[in-house]
Amino acid sequence: MSTTLLISDLHLGGRLNTDVLRAPAPRARLKERLADVDRLVLLGDMIEFRHSPQREALRDGLPVLEDLAGALRKGAEVVVVPGNHDWALLAKWNADRAASDEPAPPMTLTESVRAIDASDAAAAVEHAFGRSVEICYPGLWIEDGVYAMHGHYLDVHALLPTVERLGAGALQRLSGEMVPLAAKPADYERVLAPWYAFIGASVERLSANASTRRASTSSRYYERIKSRSPRAQAWALGLRAGVAALNATGLGPLSAELSGHAMIASAMHAIDEVDARLSIGADHLIFGHCHRPGPLPTDDASAWLTRVGTKLINTGNWVYEPRFQASLGSDGAYWPGTAVVVEPGEAPRLERILADFPEASLIDGRWEDEAVRPELEAPADEASAADE
Repeated sequence: MSTTLLISDLHLGGRLNTDVLRAPAPRARLKERLADVDRLVLLGDMIEFRHSPQREALRDGLPVLEDLAGALRKGAEVVVVPGNHDWALLAKWNADRAASDEPAPPMTLTESVRAIDASDAAAAVEHAFGRSVEICYPGLWIEDGVYAMHGHYLDVHALLPTVERLGAGALQRLSGEMVPLAAKPADYERVLAPWYAFIGASVERLSANASTRRASTSSRYYERIKSRSPRAQAWALGLRAGVAALNATGLGPLSAELSGHAMIASAMHAIDEVDARLSIGADHLIFGHCHRPGPLPTDDASAWLTRVGTKLINTGNWVYEPRFQASLGSDGAYWPGTAVVVEPGEAPRLERILADFPEASLIDGRWEDEAVRPELEAPADEASAADE
């Protein structure tokens, strides 16, 4: 029986000290699980290219991938699907398509690229794995009826005012070209790729000392939601006013509700739009991006169905943000260490590989030199567009 394991949102090499696979214990657990898989699919945001220049992210991330590769059986396949945080893995491929004298063929749902043709960074990833690595974008068919993608196209339709959502909305307004109801991947690339390229170029200009070191937008929002301080109340009031103004400009529809329920509802609404507009036609759609694994046993199963009956399943994440996840505990929806398993003839299933891990084991030993250990938080005025 052929077994495929899909994981996403590792964010290796990030400067926030949240990527749990740089800690020995979680990595050892994942290596145990990899020993009997026939195909490993890294479903986006494998490397964190938004916190520091690529050479620094690769310096920290590639040793982890090399260690994971040692757990794979001989002949096991490795597939990498770039996400929005490691979109640069496609840099050469995108540049070659743009520079071609002949119009590039329309992008399909299942572009397959050799690592060496995708980018130097992708070639470095292939070298770390010590075997051929297939780069697929924006996704791939795992088997008949099962399609997998990172899911960053959903930012175009999200209901929450994230930087990615606002950037996509602004580009659509400026160009006058909206993502049509009957869309192709190129329609999403048109409104997202310029934003990704801008962020990537900005980060590449950073020095090591200037690398971004701040908690993520989601965790900062969550902290403010929980707070009852006057400052937090004023922030919430300002957010509502700001969202109303954005809706008035035509960048909506956007919601000012930032609860946990609103976050998942936004993702479900948006991925449903992507599925419908791209006419994917899968029985099961596997995606990552929003870091929220599911459906969990406590979830309403009907919420994880698209309008055409496609069953959704999210791969979750491999990052740990203490001020966001610690309060929820290992039973919380965003606890790291989840994967999706696909076996022939069976429905994809979610596995919570690190469900029994205590907090300390998620971070212990990640940094050999405490003097260079990145801080968990940074002043609020350091926030930038690279955070999403």
